[in-house]
Amino acid sequence: MGAAQVGHVKDGLLNIMSKGTLAALTQARDAGRGDDMVSQMVDFYATRFKT
Repeated sequence: MGAAQVGHVKDGLLNIMSKGTLAALTQARDAGRGDDMVSQMVDFYATRFKT
């Protein structure tokens, strides 16, 4: 699922879960990890939360 699919609009507003997911995907993309497999993404976020 890409960032475009995450930006689901309901009643004209992005819901809070979509915003969080979109922010997480944007961080991964900006770090050059946008094409990683899910298991690699989990490692990326685990490392980010440890800091």
